[in-house]
Amino acid sequence: MISMQPRNARPRRAFRILPIAATLCAVAGLVCVAPACSDARANVAPVQSAPVYLDQFNPFIALQNGVLDGSFTVGQLKGVGNFALGAANALNGEMMMLDGVFYRFDVGGRAVVAPNTQHMPFALVSRWPVATATRSTLPPGTTYPNPPAFDPFFRSANRFYSLRAHGTFACMVVRTFAPQTKPYPPVSRIRMKVDTLRNVTGTFIGYREPPFVGGTSYPGYHVHFIDDAHVHGGHVLNFRTGTAGIVLTHADLGGLRLHPDTTQLYLHADLTQVMTGTPPPPPVPPIGCPAA
Repeated sequence: MISMQPRNARPRRAFRILPIAATLCAVAGLVCVAPACSDARANVAPVQSAPVYLDQFNPFIALQNGVLDGSFTVGQLKGVGNFALGAANALNGEMMMLDGVFYRFDVGGRAVVAPNTQHMPFALVSRWPVATATRSTLPPGTTYPNPPAFDPFFRSANRFYSLRAHGTFACMVVRTFAPQTKPYPPVSRIRMKVDTLRNVTGTFIGYREPPFVGGTSYPGYHVHFIDDAHVHGGHVLNFRTGTAGIVLTHADLGGLRLHPDTTQLYLHADLTQVMTGTPPPPPVPPIGCPAA
């Protein structure tokens, strides 16, 4: 399910479902859940018994086409969920929310805790843990991206999923960007900074989305990583699991809810097709984990 909601549709309130107060109703084919009381002190949400949705802030094509400033704040997104991926304004860092804490990864992959006032042009947000989550084992030497190694864990290519794993990786390749200046170029023209971490222990989180989302969202797998010391991470390009393998926890989500921005930059952007151009030089070192 994909639904589009204006930003004033109050998508950001965090809530916890209580057995007495939870009410399900069908309105125009959508499932709506009446909010109960919230606990602002809890960083980790209780397991959700009602469907958990993926809330997306701005279509992905907007980020691709240089809409690198947004009005969405870290504080607002924390009201929606505790599990998220995204980017900072001006592309000044990849971002990730793990257990209610938002981290920003600068151009060197250094992790800093993002303040609630940090603005973002794009984010994918949901809640974790999920009652329907299941566990699967990634054996030693499993590589990413490698759809044949991951796809069998998911019951359909046409659903939305969240995923999370913790363990030691023989190799983890992450990407970040340097902050951009206006007028912003399309992302395809921006040179990325790539860092290769070896024998690193940490957590990756992310989503798997259906191929039909196209430019609306991010088809396929999209994951970010942070090490256990919370000092390094970024957008994951490649990894290889270590000698112990890892356990992948994954959950089927109820669908996608899209929240377009209202900034002038977004409202006047040309989003009819993905803008391309002369790509930047390839990153050094080359992208990819060396053979085991």
